[in-house]
Amino acid sequence: MAMDGAGSTPRPRRPRRQVWYRSGLVRVSIAGLRGRFTPQRYRRLSTVQLEHAGHLVELRIIQQPCPGAYGGIRRWLLCPRCGGRAQTVGCHPELGWACPALRCVGGWKGRTRRKLAGPEDGELVGDSAIR
Repeated sequence: MAMDGAGSTPRPRRPRRQVWYRSGLVRVSIAGLRGRFTPQRYRRLSTVQLEHAGHLVELRIIQQPCPGAYGGIRRWLLCPRCGGRAQTVGCHPELGWACPALRCVGGWKGRTRRKLAGPEDGELVGDSAIR
């Protein structure tokens, strides 16, 4: 435990927040579901069952009246972890299904990936010349 300025009473440390990287998640979005089902079946969907890495969940799909949206209705997935509305949910292999909201899992992080320029020169794009 860390000591405060006086050195007499220890203050508790904050627990480290779990980091979820988008590249390591299996993600399902409401747009992906729309493309997967016929229009008639998609409009009737109220739940969808998802399974990955042993984590089985039944996601609820809610419909919200929205005059500005195409068709006047906007659809949302309800997060199984926090109960919030989300357009996308992801499955972490160890922790299960969750949405990217800060209140749920602290947000999903992205990683900058280096890309190969091409087969002819083989140098890394964006990589500095001095290493």
